[in-house]
Amino acid sequence: MDLAARKSKMIELIKEPITFNILDGVTRIPTETSTEPPLKNPMPVICIINGAGGNGKDTFVDSVGRSVAAFNISSVDVVRHIDEDLDKYLGDVIDQMTINPVEERKKKSNLYRKFLSDVKRAWEDYCDGPTWSMINSIDYLFRRQMRGYERHDLIFLHIREPRNIDKMKALVEERYGAICLTLIVSGLVDPKFYDNDSDRFVENYEYDLRVVNTPADLNGFRERAALFGERIHQINSIHGVELVDDPEGTEDLPEQSDEM
Repeated sequence: MDLAARKSKMIELIKEPITFNILDGVTRIPTETSTEPPLKNPMPVICIINGAGGNGKDTFVDSVGRSVAAFNISSVDVVRHIDEDLDKYLGDVIDQMTINPVEERKKKSNLYRKFLSDVKRAWEDYCDGPTWSMINSIDYLFRRQMRGYERHDLIFLHIREPRNIDKMKALVEERYGAICLTLIVSGLVDPKFYDNDSDRFVENYEYDLRVVNTPADLNGFRERAALFGERIHQINSIHGVELVDDPEGTEDLPEQSDEM
């Protein structure tokens, strides 16, 4: 199968119902019947995840990471690091800003989200920094797996703007030949609540998958996320893309501390 067919097959299988037997308490995940042998070293599935703030993206990713090997990368990670050092670099000048990001960060306010979105937009406009920062992280993870350091089932990419989702999908498929899924988490917070474009326009995209987070059902949401991870692992081992080994690599690749 070509890449598009493998992706379509994966989406189709993910959507198959998973059953739970109320008598014996056993969760049954559909079993693969493919005659193809399992892949020796499946390439991690790239999953671009989105959703307005407060809908549970981090909870979803964390729960997936408790069942399979997953890695989490956000397009705003570098911006957050810059923000964390603002008080050190700006000193008293920070009090003259129209927003005190240090105080707003503590409150996780709507204003703080807009501040991060605006800073990231400037970084993007001048050098497409968020995209290439994420690509560098993916390169690193792929090289480690090619050389036998570790294996991942999923790499989550947090990307907000639809134009950047399309850009990343094209780069991932062209650069790695990897399966790239798009997923949105919704159900708790209406994107219209926000006044920053990154949150407000998350629905302006046709995602491959939608996960609905139901109020007052946190445990159920976490369980579904864990099952999502298990299902990806199962499907990818048969219908994924083989990652070619690179045992001759000599570059020093120490472990990265952000792994889940």
